Amino acid sequence: MDTIKDTEAICLEDVMSNFDKVIDKDIEKQLKEGDCYAGYPAWNFHGTVYYKNDKFYCEIWRYRIHIDTICENTLEEIMENASSNYGWD
Repeated sequence: MDTIKDTEAICLEDVMSNFDKVIDKDIEKQLKEGDCYAGYPAWNFHGTVYYKNDKFYCEIWRYRIHIDTICENTLEEIMENASSNYGWD
């Protein structure tokens, strides 16, 4: 299965985490420019976030296995969806 990490995209710093639930607005802007991705660490999963076709995508990883990809309009919605389905911790 192809993932964003399999492309030439640039890896940025973490855009958000479940620890403090703060979204880095500078990283969010960079994501919207395309050809890059950012981390989203949480206790029960790790997300890889990117922006494509006017939407944010988040690949959900557990134990180095890609288990799902979710798509939302905002990073707040990505955090809510990912955390509700895969754990807030």
